[in-house]
This record gives sequence, C-alpha cells and structure tokens, in this order.
Amino acid sequence: MKSTVAILVNYNNAKDTIEAVKNLQRQSVPLEKIVITDNNSSDNSAAILQKKFPADDIVILYSKENNGFASGNNLAIKYALENLDFEYFLIINNDTIADENINQNFLEYYEKNDPERIGILTGKILDYYKPEYFLAAGGKFSRTKCSGYHIGDGEKDAGQYNKIRECSFATACLWFFHKSMITRIGYLPEEYFLYLEDVDYCLQVIKAGLKIIYLPSVKILHKEGASTKITRKTPNYYYTNRNRIICAKKHLSKNERIKFYAFFFLSRSLRFLQYLLSGKPINTFKGIKEGFSFNKKNDSDASIQFPKSTIKKLIKYTANLPSYFISNLFKKDKNLWIFGAWYGQSYSDNSKYFFEYINKNHPEIKAIWLSQNSAVLKEIRAKGFKAFSTFSLTGYFCSFKASVAVVTHSKLTDLNFYAISPRTKIIQLWHGIPLKKIYFDDEKSAQRFRERKSRIKELIFPFLKERFDLIITTSFEFQAIAGKAFDLPIEKIKITGYPRDDVFYHTPKKQKKKKKIIYLPTLRKAIGSEIDMFFQYGFDAEQISRILEMNNAELSIKLHPANRFEQKFIDLIGIFDNIKILLNVDIYDSICDYDILITDFSSIYFDFLLTGKP
Repeated sequence: MKSTVAILVNYNNAKDTIEAVKNLQRQSVPLEKIVITDNNSSDNSAAILQKKFPADDIVILYSKENNGFASGNNLAIKYALENLDFEYFLIINNDTIADENINQNFLEYYEKNDPERIGILTGKILDYYKPEYFLAAGGKFSRTKCSGYHIGDGEKDAGQYNKIRECSFATACLWFFHKSMITRIGYLPEEYFLYLEDVDYCLQVIKAGLKIIYLPSVKILHKEGASTKITRKTPNYYYTNRNRIICAKKHLSKNERIKFYAFFFLSRSLRFLQYLLSGKPINTFKGIKEGFSFNKKNDSDASIQFPKSTIKKLIKYTANLPSYFISNLFKKDKNLWIFGAWYGQSYSDNSKYFFEYINKNHPEIKAIWLSQNSAVLKEIRAKGFKAFSTFSLTGYFCSFKASVAVVTHSKLTDLNFYAISPRTKIIQLWHGIPLKKIYFDDEKSAQRFRERKSRIKELIFPFLKERFDLIITTSFEFQAIAGKAFDLPIEKIKITGYPRDDVFYHTPKKQKKKKKIIYLPTLRKAIGSEIDMFFQYGFDAEQISRILEMNNAELSIKLHPANRFEQKFIDLIGIFDNIKILLNVDIYDSICDYDILITDFSSIYFDFLLTGKP
C-alpha cells in the first residue's frame, strides 16, 4: 500500500497530543511520518513534545505565531511536500483517539475506487466521553445559513449511518486525501483563523468536481474543544459571525447572499437579545463589522476599490460641485497636460509610455502624472518626472489649469473628473485592441451605458458626462471598430499605433540561459476581484514544472491588472523555481524578454505579434 503522512496541530495541549500520537503509532498499516505543528504554545508544549518524541518517525515544527488552525496545518503540509516521499495526507485533530485501522481503511477505499474523483475522505467521529454517541457522521453545507453541519450530531450509534455516502461538508477534525489535492485546490484558507476554514475548503473541493466521501468503517473518538476550550455549545461568536460573512462573500451567489443576510441578521438579533437579557458578554458586532470589511483592502496586485453606495456618491458629488464650477473659471495652459491610468492606481499602459515620450522629447509641455497611489507617485518622482496626488491641492490646481487630459480608461476613473472643465481636451489612449465587443458595440454594455447616461443626472452633476475628444488606434480596421464601440465619428479616431508598443522597436535583445514563457490572461469576473482560474481547471503545477525543467524553460504568470491571485495559489507556486507569479509589475518593461506568449482574448496578443515570436 502507498504511504501516508499524518498531520496534527498542537496549541497548549501537549497531553492530548501525546495521547493522539501514541495511538497513531499503533496503526495496523504504519504511517510514513507524523508531523506536528506547535502553534506558538505558551505553556511549554513544544519542549514537552520534543522531549517525548525524539524518534525519526515524528517531526515537530514550530510556528513563530499562532495564525490559526489552517496556518498550522499548512506549515506541516508544506514541510511534507518539500521533504517527504509519500502519497496521502491524514489531517486529524490532536484531541482524538483513532481506531487502529483508519489508515488501512482509507487506503483500501482509495485504491478500490476512482482516485481522480475522490477529494476528501472522512469517517465516524464519536464522542470521547460517550463513545456510543455521534459528533459527526459526515456533514452538509447550508447555503441559507452559510455554515457546515454535522450529520448525526448527538445521536446514538445504532447503525443508522453505516453506509458509505457522499457529503457536501466534512469537518477537518478528520480528513484523508491524496497530496495532489494541494496542487489542484491549494492550501487551507488562512483568513478564518478559527471556524469555517474546513467549510471553505470543502466548497472548493466540490467546485473542482471532486467528491467528499463518508466511510463508516473509519472511527475516531474526539474530545471536542480540548485545545480551544470552545465547543459548538459554547462558540466564539466573534469568529462565527465574522467567518460566515467572509464565506458568504467568497462562495454564495448574489441571490444566495440576500437570503443568507436575511437569516443571519434575524438570528443574530435574537441571539444578541438572548445574551443581553442573560447578562453575558457577546462580541457580536465586531465580528460582523470585520466580516463585511474583509477583502475590501488592497492586499495583492489589484488596486481597484469597490464602488461606493449611492448615498455616499450623491454626498460626494454635491460636495464637489464647486470644484467643477471653479474649473470653468480658470484659463487653460496650453502647455500643461495631465496624465492618469487604471483608476488612478497604476503607472502603466499607454499613458505611461506617452507620458515618458512627452517628457523626453517635448520639454515645452509640462507633463504631470496624477495618481491616488503613493507608491506610484514615489516611482515616477524617482525617474525625475512630476507627479502629484490626484486629490491634493496641487492635483486640483493642475486639473483646473490643464488644457489636455490623457487617460487609458476614462476621466471618470483615471483622474479628478470634478476638476476637469469642458474646455480641457480628453485624449483616450485606451488599453488594448479589443478581441471582444466593448461599449456600444456590445448590446448588454450599450444598454448599461444608456441607463447610466441620465440627462437629468448630467444636468445636475455635469462632470459626470463622459466624453472623448480624441481616441487613438492602430489600423484602419480598428479605426472602424473603435468608431462603432465608442459611438464617435471617424474623424475623432486617429491611427497612431500604441505608445506602449514602442518597446518592441527600441529594446535590445538579451542573452538568456532558459527559454522564457509567459501566460497573460485577460480580465475575469468583476474589476478588483480575486479569481480562481487555475485549481478549478486542474492546474497541475508539479507536472508543468517537470515539463519546463525537461525543456530548460521557465513560466511566468501575470493576471489582468484588475484581477488578483488567490493567496493559496501564490503560496503553491512559491515552492517551484521555474514557475513565477508577477505582481505589481508593468509587463511591457520586460515583454521583449519572453520567447513565447500564452493568452486568450487579451489585446496583448496583437502587441506580441510585433516580435515575430509564437
């Protein structure tokens, strides 16, 4: 039979961990290795475990911080993948006593069934203090409550759950899976700290087309809450509230979230009233607040913020009306041009290369870059160019005085549109040749733009009126397409080529030891969203790494600027030397270094044709 590595996480509970490990050492089919993560215990657990288990079949890892259950497991998983030769993981709580045949029963089921369809195996979890009673016989996920529930909880074991069956959830108290799952799904999500990380992971497993299977032949006894001192009867409401909201935002559809929020707030209100009357403390609101704030901050390579509420927008529009009227009073400086790109958050694309061209070749023009990102301002100033915060006093003044505004998307997103008067010319450089229909060329988009374009709203807030005085493109064919897409006459669309494509003509060739390949997909889902476009399609990093090594090549992956990688994917790719993830970089600074481009319907396809490379 193939070998198994067991993983346990210890926190201030050496006594139970020792009992669990001794029990695992008596398996009828021995384990390859037992890996224990001590999650920064404060009670000398780490030293106790090290003294108790000096043997070669036990590995003890030490986390410098307690970052939660998932983090402790991930530390051990990474160690095992990098250092051990095995096939399967057994994730088991440190306050459990396992039947001596669990490894054998799990392995036999895997080898007798289709391993390509199996995600997670689990078994009977019985109460340590009342072994004839269930804590869980598999589980199910409720989309209304956004939570996992244990089947059979509290029931006496009378054989009613003695059939193998598929589940929609299994508690991470007992998991068994093939190590390839980490490549397909990734590591356990660490944002939860406590509760629902197993729910989240199970949802990802099912989304990937894999099954969660309950095996009644596998049995363990569980001392529920021995490590955390928390049970389902005495939960931590901060984490349950916070994490259910996070899980809902990640995995429920819009309609499902509406149903969940209705149930959630009704149930939380009743729970809060219950605890208020009983005089017990409850940390309800902090958890709810942090749950809703989750994922709103920029913590990766995307920089687009979520849209404000309608009320906040109206307040902001009203407060900025004076700026618009003031802008109309200023005399425009014909030599003052302002530049912006990518929602005011990035120094990149056609605006960047046109900005640098103007600075180097037309000193008579005062080119100013405006950005809301302090890192961008620092980068530009380091190059010796002028850059100011979009909504600073200097930024407002430049917007008032500018005769030309250059954008890659729109004045409404890239610049301070409150301070730009109708007398300022808007040059739209755009951000790529479309392989898909955009704006008025697409029926759904056209309808959305018409609904958004309210004459009454533009009359009250005239700065909301979208306009382009000039759009550039690359050929006669795309001139016609752009005219239709932006609903503009051909005279306003000039064939100039894209400034960013100048790199293909002015970048010297470099000697390379390896063939370089880059994968550049286009925008997925909504702007600013975190996307999983790898695990759900069976992205096998190990196999890709081997193929790259055989061909003396390396692969770089960069998402569309408005998308973000999942952290678990970043963590996974980090263990491979020949696969790289590119974050916060302008790909046109290095695009000429690559020998092969892989893409879909991204406009970089047309740009890369200029290299003559595949």
